[in-house]
Amino acid sequence: MNYTMNYDYETMPFFSILVPTFNQADYLPYALDSIIAQTMDSWEAVIVNDGSTDNTNTILKNYSSADPRFKIYNQENGGCGAALNTGLKNSRGKWICWLSSDDLFEPDKLETHLKWINAHKNIKFFYSHFFYLNEESGDKTEPDLWRPLPPKEFQVSRFFQGNYVHGNSIAIHSDVFKKIGFFNESLRYGQDFEMWLRISSKYPSLFINKRTCVTRWHSHQTTNDFPVAGLYDSARACHEFINTHSFEDFFPQLDLSTHSHAIEATHEILKIAMWEGSYIYQCGYNTALLERMREWITNYPSTQTKESVFMEIAKHTKNHSFKQIPMAIKLAFESLIHSKLPYKYRPCDFQNILKKTVKNPATDPAKRENLKRYMKNLVKNDL
Repeated sequence: MNYTMNYDYETMPFFSILVPTFNQADYLPYALDSIIAQTMDSWEAVIVNDGSTDNTNTILKNYSSADPRFKIYNQENGGCGAALNTGLKNSRGKWICWLSSDDLFEPDKLETHLKWINAHKNIKFFYSHFFYLNEESGDKTEPDLWRPLPPKEFQVSRFFQGNYVHGNSIAIHSDVFKKIGFFNESLRYGQDFEMWLRISSKYPSLFINKRTCVTRWHSHQTTNDFPVAGLYDSARACHEFINTHSFEDFFPQLDLSTHSHAIEATHEILKIAMWEGSYIYQCGYNTALLERMREWITNYPSTQTKESVFMEIAKHTKNHSFKQIPMAIKLAFESLIHSKLPYKYRPCDFQNILKKTVKNPATDPAKRENLKRYMKNLVKNDL
């Protein structure tokens, strides 16, 4: 999908802050006040009221009347991804930020990004550290990062393990969306993860080791209704990416035609494939990632590198940890070792993974019910 945006270079703000909101009138004023409190004033807040039924609209009218930098758009409820896309279509800034309507920016959020933008002209995707705010206790804490920061060589592949980018912490150049496109609205709980994955495959990202935003933990969060849906959406996003991208696309910062880089990529994928907690396995064990690897290495032009990769795979099957992984993954490793003829990847059927996991007697009963709910409500395929 093409993305277009009209710029007025004389008057446009430096930052456009997308604020999707749905029935969070109790928290929305605090979010908007944290924008007003910014130490730099070249911003616009593009607020999308996604079908709220509380007094959100009244609050927004008051803020937009007091400050024209608040731009208000109303639409029927379509989910966070749809609201973000409406915000993108109506933004004018050079750089795009995102603030959830129940969360907060630190006062120097935009100023911090501006400093890093000026210091790193070649980077179009920044993300930072963050605070937590417990609404019940009032405690503002400094949590660890969700995931260890990946080396730049593995900024795409590490998403197959888990999400390391906090959505409220980002600043992304508007040109990126012209190339990448819009958020995937069908991923109502994982539209952000899928976007970071997609962007990272085309643009290098850079972490800012400063806490620029605050995530509020409270009882009315939309994620509380179905907490694991984000994991399931992320797994689905991973599989869609694996299905539509080559193995080389997992490593845009490496040259896999060189022996050393090919071995680095091999170690990375084997590590992800052998960890049961990887996002790619959240809806069931599957062989998609290893099959993409199989396609790559069985068609590799260098015999020496090919044999070295097969040796590395064989070494991993002799590790003690290999004995602990599910049988489906073990069999995929065996296929990698013994099937060296050129292989063509066949797209993985994600819904079939879901069905098999639900029907598997070994699946935890609670997870089985969650997957059934996910398929019915989000994948639109009732078992």
